[in-house]
Formats: sequence, structure tokens, C-alpha cells
Amino acid sequence: MKGVRYLVLGLVAVLLLTVFSGVQAQTMVVGAEVKETHLYLVVGYSGTGVLRDYGNMKLVKATYEEVKNARYFERADYMSRIMIGGMGFDPLSDYPNTANLLSRETSKYYMVQFNGPVTPDDMKNLQRYGDVIWYIPYNTYIVRLRVSPGQLDGLPNLRWYGIYQPYFRMSGDIRATILSNPGISSPATDIAVSTGDLHLVRVVVWTNELRQLRIFHNPTFMVIGNLEYITGYVTTDELQALAENDDVLWIENYVIPKLSDEKSDEIIGGSYAGDGTWVNSHLLKGDGVIVAVADTGLDTGSGGIIHPDLKD
Repeated sequence: MKGVRYLVLGLVAVLLLTVFSGVQAQTMVVGAEVKETHLYLVVGYSGTGVLRDYGNMKLVKATYEEVKNARYFERADYMSRIMIGGMGFDPLSDYPNTANLLSRETSKYYMVQFNGPVTPDDMKNLQRYGDVIWYIPYNTYIVRLRVSPGQLDGLPNLRWYGIYQPYFRMSGDIRATILSNPGISSPATDIAVSTGDLHLVRVVVWTNELRQLRIFHNPTFMVIGNLEYITGYVTTDELQALAENDDVLWIENYVIPKLSDEKSDEIIGGSYAGDGTWVNSHLLKGDGVIVAVADTGLDTGSGGIIHPDLKD
């Protein structure tokens, strides 16, 4: 029995040593894959193929054999991909041909992808070329250019840039609706409801760029920073007109929110035939209940500046 016990302990020790000493080898690599070149994030690496040096961490293009002795490494091929509109692609190797179905030759808006995770210096450099609108995975930004596109070639740590094509500016269901539309009308400045089913959509535009296009029916407007969110009804033909407009940054179906608090209340407080919950029906409304709140972010440790509601 003692021999069996030592054998079991030995196997456990080997397993632990394998896990902790080989923390960098998170997946088994065999055969030809050992010599394939991939992107890696590494710590404690002094080899070649370094694309970005972040101090303790580096982004390298190397083989498994070259990085396996680093203190830590992980595959980072995913950082070459752009994920948008329900699709993912590497713009240098598998840019979707279908993007030509909804495309423009010129635009104010570009996708700009960096090599590796973006640093504050990268952002400062990018902002010299235009207004940064938002981030999309991986290491990519939508930018409203203030310079000619060719000047982006001088951007440090640039991996790729290209027009933010209409094909990418919409959710997958909106794209399918537009591409299946047999008859396409030209963009207009005043479109009346005539044919096709109405779609409730939310559209994101650069502030005030689309107000002159009276294309929405019963619209509502919300402005956040430089972006305007317009929600309204459009026909399928009008949806196509929106897709062709360069000032439209994003289109998606909009679902009207529904209140469901009553149901969740009943799950917590018991179902009841009338309004409210079973607990409410017994006049138990929480008055006088002592509540304890624990949060390290409540204050700075000084009772003199804590919020009055939390002071006592």
C-alpha cells in the first residue's frame, strides 16, 4: 500500500510540475506546427521577430521552437483579425470579397488596424490624422479622417487601413435584408412610405449629418458626444438608401424595450393576483429595514467627505 501511495504522490508531483513549469505551453504543439510561424505575446523573451516591445511583454512573430523557453507565452494570431458586423477576417489575407456588394471608392471614414495592443502613444498619433470614433476588435479603430488617406502610411505601428465600407456598417440581419432586396432605389432627400415592409432601426451618424435626409418615419434623436443615434421606421428601399450614405456609421434593427420588472419582482417576492408581489400584499415594503453596504470604493477612508447617505 505504501508503494501505491508513493506512486500516486509521484504522479501528482509530475502533473503539478508539468502545469507550473510549463505554464507558457498552454496547448500541446506537435509535428510541423512546431516550425510554423505565428503571433505570440511573450514575457522573458530575447529572440528575434519582435513586432512590438511593451517593456515586460513583447508581441513577436516566431515559431513555437523559438518562444517555448520564454517565461510566458500565448498564441496571438487572433490579433490579426477584425471582428465587425457579425464577421471576422484578416484584412491582409482573407478580406471578404463579398464586401464589394456594398462598397464605396471614397469615404471620410476608414478602419485603421495597429500591430498589437494599442498604447497611449498610438492613440495620440492616430488622433493627429482624424477623429477616432470607436474601437473594434482587434486593435482597430474607425476614424473620420482629416487628411488624405495616403498620409496614414506614416502612422507608427500601422498594420493595415482601408475604407470603412458600407458592407461592414451594419448588423448581419440588416445586411441580409438589403442584399435580398430585388429593387434598389437611389438615395433621396424626401422619401415617402410607399412599398415594402417597415423596419424599426437604429442608425448611428456623425452629429447632424442626416437631419436633412427626411428618411425616417416617427424618428427619435439622441446625441452622445459627436455621434447621433436616430431611431425610426424605414422601408427596405429606404434602408438601402441609408446604407449608401457615407455619413451612416452603423445600422441595426431596434427592439423596443419592454418592462419586465413585475415578473422579476414576483420571482423574488412571490406571485400575487393583483399589482405588486405577495410580500407587498402584506404591507411589507422594506421600510425600516437595515441594509449593509460593503464596497472598497465608497470613500477615501475619511469620514468627513463620505456621502451623507452612507456616513452613519
